[in-house]
Amino acid sequence: MKKILKFACFCTLMVSMVWLGTVIAGRKELHDEIIRFHVVANSDSEEDQALKLKVRDALVQELESVMAQMPTAEEAKAYILDNLEKLKEIANEVLVREGSDKAVEISMEEECFNARQAEGYTLPAGVYESLRVTIGNGKGHNWWCVMFPEIAADAIAEEESDVAAGAGFSQETAGALAGEEKYQIRFWVLDALGWLQNWIYNLNRVG
Repeated sequence: MKKILKFACFCTLMVSMVWLGTVIAGRKELHDEIIRFHVVANSDSEEDQALKLKVRDALVQELESVMAQMPTAEEAKAYILDNLEKLKEIANEVLVREGSDKAVEISMEEECFNARQAEGYTLPAGVYESLRVTIGNGKGHNWWCVMFPEIAADAIAEEESDVAAGAGFSQETAGALAGEEKYQIRFWVLDALGWLQNWIYNLNRVG
Protein backbone atom coordinates (compact mmCIF):
# COMPACT_ATOMS: atom_id res chain seq x y z
CA MET A 1 0.00 0.00 0.00
CA LYS A 2 2.84 2.39 0.84
CA LYS A 3 4.49 1.66 -2.51
CA ILE A 4 1.26 2.46 -4.33
CA LEU A 5 0.85 5.69 -2.35
CA LYS A 6 4.45 6.71 -3.06
CA PHE A 7 4.00 5.94 -6.75
CA ALA A 8 0.78 7.98 -6.86
CA CYS A 9 2.50 10.90 -5.17
CA PHE A 10 5.41 10.63 -7.57
CA CYS A 11 3.09 10.63 -10.58
CA THR A 12 1.17 13.62 -9.20
CA LEU A 13 4.42 15.49 -8.65
CA MET A 14 5.62 14.74 -12.18
CA VAL A 15 2.34 15.86 -13.73
CA SER A 16 2.39 19.05 -11.64
CA MET A 17 5.97 19.82 -12.67
CA VAL A 18 5.16 19.29 -16.35
CA TRP A 19 2.09 21.54 -16.03
CA LEU A 20 4.07 24.24 -14.23
CA GLY A 21 6.68 24.02 -16.95
CA THR A 22 4.04 24.81 -19.58
CA VAL A 23 2.86 27.81 -17.52
CA ILE A 24 6.43 29.13 -17.21
CA ALA A 25 6.76 28.69 -20.97
CA GLY A 26 3.55 30.69 -21.35
CA ARG A 27 4.97 33.48 -19.18
CA LYS A 28 8.03 33.62 -21.45
CA GLU A 29 5.75 33.56 -24.47
CA LEU A 30 3.97 36.68 -23.24
CA HIS A 31 7.27 38.46 -22.63
CA ASP A 32 8.76 37.50 -25.99
CA GLU A 33 5.72 37.90 -28.24
CA ILE A 34 3.97 41.03 -26.93
CA ILE A 35 4.90 44.66 -27.51
CA ARG A 36 2.80 47.14 -25.57
CA PHE A 37 2.14 50.78 -26.41
CA HIS A 38 2.21 53.01 -23.34
CA VAL A 39 1.43 56.74 -23.39
CA VAL A 40 1.81 58.72 -20.15
CA ALA A 41 0.29 62.20 -19.86
CA ASN A 42 1.99 65.22 -18.32
CA SER A 43 -0.71 65.47 -15.63
CA ASP A 44 -4.34 64.60 -14.97
CA SER A 45 -5.62 67.98 -16.10
CA GLU A 46 -8.28 67.87 -18.80
CA GLU A 47 -5.94 69.62 -21.22
CA ASP A 48 -3.04 67.21 -20.65
CA GLN A 49 -5.26 64.14 -20.87
CA ALA A 50 -6.72 65.38 -24.17
CA LEU A 51 -3.18 66.01 -25.44
CA LYS A 52 -2.18 62.48 -24.50
CA LEU A 53 -4.98 61.05 -26.66
CA LYS A 54 -4.04 63.23 -29.62
CA VAL A 55 -0.44 62.05 -29.45
CA ARG A 56 -1.70 58.49 -29.13
CA ASP A 57 -3.93 58.82 -32.19
CA ALA A 58 -1.13 60.22 -34.34
CA LEU A 59 1.26 57.41 -33.39
CA VAL A 60 -1.36 54.69 -33.78
CA GLN A 61 -2.17 56.02 -37.25
CA GLU A 62 1.52 55.85 -38.12
CA LEU A 63 2.16 52.37 -36.71
CA GLU A 64 -1.06 50.40 -36.96
CA SER A 65 -0.81 49.26 -40.59
CA VAL A 66 2.94 48.66 -40.31
CA MET A 67 2.61 46.48 -37.23
CA ALA A 68 -0.14 44.45 -38.90
CA GLN A 69 2.37 43.42 -41.56
CA MET A 70 5.14 42.42 -39.19
CA PRO A 71 5.55 38.62 -39.04
CA THR A 72 7.34 38.45 -35.67
CA ALA A 73 7.72 40.49 -32.50
CA GLU A 74 11.48 40.63 -33.09
CA GLU A 75 10.99 42.32 -36.47
CA ALA A 76 8.32 44.64 -35.05
CA LYS A 77 10.70 45.71 -32.28
CA ALA A 78 13.51 46.27 -34.77
CA TYR A 79 11.26 48.49 -36.88
CA ILE A 80 10.24 50.57 -33.86
CA LEU A 81 13.86 51.00 -32.74
CA ASP A 82 14.86 52.11 -36.22
CA ASN A 83 12.08 54.69 -36.28
CA LEU A 84 12.13 56.14 -32.77
CA GLU A 85 13.26 59.56 -34.00
CA LYS A 86 10.53 59.62 -36.63
CA LEU A 87 7.93 58.73 -34.01
CA LYS A 88 9.25 61.44 -31.72
CA GLU A 89 8.93 63.97 -34.54
CA ILE A 90 5.32 62.95 -35.10
CA ALA A 91 4.55 63.36 -31.39
CA ASN A 92 6.29 66.72 -31.28
CA GLU A 93 4.33 67.91 -34.30
CA VAL A 94 1.13 67.20 -32.39
CA LEU A 95 2.38 69.14 -29.37
CA VAL A 96 3.37 72.14 -31.48
CA ARG A 97 0.07 72.09 -33.37
CA GLU A 98 -1.81 72.08 -30.07
CA GLY A 99 0.24 74.99 -28.74
CA SER A 100 1.96 72.93 -26.05
CA ASP A 101 5.51 73.61 -24.87
CA LYS A 102 5.85 70.15 -23.30
CA ALA A 103 8.73 67.88 -24.24
CA VAL A 104 8.13 64.28 -25.27
CA GLU A 105 10.35 61.27 -24.72
CA ILE A 106 9.93 58.03 -26.65
CA SER A 107 11.78 54.83 -25.88
CA MET A 108 11.59 51.09 -26.34
CA GLU A 109 12.08 49.46 -22.97
CA GLU A 110 10.97 46.77 -20.59
CA GLU A 111 8.30 47.92 -18.16
CA CYS A 112 6.52 46.35 -15.20
CA PHE A 113 2.74 46.17 -15.46
CA ASN A 114 0.03 44.97 -13.13
CA ALA A 115 -2.72 42.76 -14.55
CA ARG A 116 -4.66 44.89 -17.02
CA GLN A 117 -8.02 44.16 -18.56
CA ALA A 118 -8.83 45.12 -22.14
CA GLU A 119 -11.82 44.42 -24.33
CA GLY A 120 -12.22 40.66 -24.40
CA TYR A 121 -9.02 39.65 -22.64
CA THR A 122 -6.80 40.29 -19.62
CA LEU A 123 -3.01 40.45 -19.58
CA PRO A 124 -1.42 39.10 -16.41
CA ALA A 125 1.14 41.12 -14.47
CA GLY A 126 4.72 40.98 -15.60
CA VAL A 127 7.56 42.62 -17.47
CA TYR A 128 6.72 43.44 -21.08
CA GLU A 129 8.49 45.12 -23.98
CA SER A 130 6.90 48.53 -24.35
CA LEU A 131 6.99 51.52 -26.66
CA ARG A 132 6.77 54.18 -23.96
CA VAL A 133 5.77 57.74 -24.75
CA THR A 134 6.16 60.21 -21.89
CA ILE A 135 4.75 63.71 -22.26
CA GLY A 136 6.21 66.44 -20.06
CA ASN A 137 6.53 65.33 -16.43
CA GLY A 138 4.76 62.04 -17.07
CA LYS A 139 2.71 62.37 -13.87
CA GLY A 140 -0.74 61.83 -15.37
CA HIS A 141 -2.87 58.78 -16.01
CA ASN A 142 -1.60 56.57 -18.79
CA TRP A 143 -3.12 54.79 -21.76
CA TRP A 144 -1.97 51.44 -23.08
CA CYS A 145 -2.74 48.81 -25.67
CA VAL A 146 -1.10 45.78 -27.23
CA MET A 147 0.76 47.02 -30.28
CA PHE A 148 1.97 43.60 -31.41
CA PRO A 149 0.36 41.24 -32.08
CA GLU A 150 -3.05 42.81 -32.60
CA ILE A 151 -5.38 40.79 -30.36
CA ALA A 152 -8.94 40.78 -31.60
CA ALA A 153 -11.42 40.26 -28.78
CA ASP A 154 -13.69 38.03 -30.84
CA ALA A 155 -10.76 35.94 -32.03
CA ILE A 156 -8.97 35.31 -28.76
CA ALA A 157 -12.18 34.22 -27.08
CA GLU A 158 -12.58 31.36 -29.56
CA GLU A 159 -11.40 27.90 -28.62
CA GLU A 160 -10.13 26.68 -32.01
CA SER A 161 -6.39 26.13 -32.01
CA ASP A 162 -5.92 27.77 -35.42
CA VAL A 163 -7.42 31.03 -34.10
CA ALA A 164 -5.11 30.96 -31.09
CA ALA A 165 -2.14 30.34 -33.32
CA GLY A 166 -3.23 33.21 -35.53
CA ALA A 167 -3.15 35.53 -32.51
CA GLY A 168 0.43 34.41 -31.90
CA PHE A 169 -0.15 32.34 -28.74
CA SER A 170 -0.58 28.74 -27.75
CA GLN A 171 -4.13 27.56 -27.14
CA GLU A 172 -3.53 27.42 -23.37
CA THR A 173 -2.15 30.95 -23.19
CA ALA A 174 -4.91 32.32 -25.42
CA GLY A 175 -7.54 30.61 -23.28
CA ALA A 176 -6.02 32.04 -20.09
CA LEU A 177 -6.03 35.58 -21.51
CA ALA A 178 -9.63 35.19 -22.65
CA GLY A 179 -10.72 34.09 -19.17
CA GLU A 180 -11.96 30.65 -20.19
CA GLU A 181 -13.03 28.75 -17.08
CA LYS A 182 -10.78 25.74 -17.67
CA TYR A 183 -7.73 28.03 -17.80
CA GLN A 184 -8.49 30.16 -14.72
CA ILE A 185 -5.85 28.47 -12.55
CA ARG A 186 -3.34 28.87 -15.37
CA PHE A 187 -4.06 32.62 -15.51
CA TRP A 188 -3.71 32.92 -11.73
CA VAL A 189 -0.28 31.27 -11.86
CA LEU A 190 0.75 33.41 -14.86
CA ASP A 191 -0.23 36.50 -12.89
CA ALA A 192 1.62 35.29 -9.77
CA LEU A 193 4.74 34.64 -11.86
CA GLY A 194 4.34 38.12 -13.31
CA TRP A 195 4.21 39.69 -9.86
CA LEU A 196 7.39 37.79 -8.96
CA GLN A 197 8.99 38.94 -12.21
CA ASN A 198 8.08 42.56 -11.42
CA TRP A 199 9.49 42.28 -7.91
CA ILE A 200 12.81 40.85 -9.12
CA TYR A 201 13.03 43.46 -11.89
CA ASN A 202 12.46 46.37 -9.48
CA LEU A 203 14.83 44.84 -6.93
CA ASN A 204 17.60 44.65 -9.55
CA ARG A 205 16.99 48.26 -10.59
CA VAL A 206 17.31 49.45 -6.98
CA GLY A 207 20.41 47.35 -6.50
